[in-house]
Amino acid sequence: MAYEKPVRAILREFAATKSQGEVFTRADMRAWLQANYPNVRLNTFDRQTTALTTNIESRKFWNPKPVEDDVFFRLRPNAGDLRLYDRASDPTPIYATNGAVIQSEPEDIEEISELPEGGSSQRFALEHHLRDFLAKDVSLIEPGMKLFSEIEGIDGVEVPMGGSRSADLVAVDASGNLVVIELKVSRGHERTLGQLLRYIGYAAKEYASGRKVRGIIIASEISSDLRLGVEPLVAGGFDVKLMTYTLTFGLSPA
Repeated sequence: MAYEKPVRAILREFAATKSQGEVFTRADMRAWLQANYPNVRLNTFDRQTTALTTNIESRKFWNPKPVEDDVFFRLRPNAGDLRLYDRASDPTPIYATNGAVIQSEPEDIEEISELPEGGSSQRFALEHHLRDFLAKDVSLIEPGMKLFSEIEGIDGVEVPMGGSRSADLVAVDASGNLVVIELKVSRGHERTLGQLLRYIGYAAKEYASGRKVRGIIIASEISSDLRLGVEPLVAGGFDVKLMTYTLTFGLSPA
């Protein structure tokens, strides 16, 4: 039977195996994860490790909660060696830019066992497969495009967009503009547009440094309502593109 557990809870479980002052690496953490929770995605685990590491600047994008999420301390800049955070001697943890914690939906849940039966779970899995496939080479979307990786701890996949929200992909196009990419494994509906516009606004504020930010929605099918919603935006000069993908499957004699 499948069950779910927040990734941050898994990280706190790992932390409980360590003593104060003991040094460990992200590689040690991944090995522990693979031994205890082999179906958790490593990239999600790494991002949530950043969220719980008190002195990494980009943790603020992952909405860390004071005390509860003050778990790790990094020993060297741009390195993977960590220890437990010591509130008595370590610097004050980094939170949101203004020192406040963004109130948001509950933390995303990561599946840590086999997927439950049912269509919605299958769709969830396929959407992540699509995301991971495109992340390997975003130039498939547009020539010259590459993943956004200018901020430590953010690699262009599941990019934080305030609170517990994250965009599927954020890329840099051939002209240097930021591109927020939202994926729908089946049909793209009009509500996807509102989500994308919010992410574009957040990216413009937090990541763009004055650059243009545009958006792309990729789905297997685009609904008529979504097309209607995008048309006046495009007519007004807002850069949102709709794309569809197709999958092919074939068999041949061995």
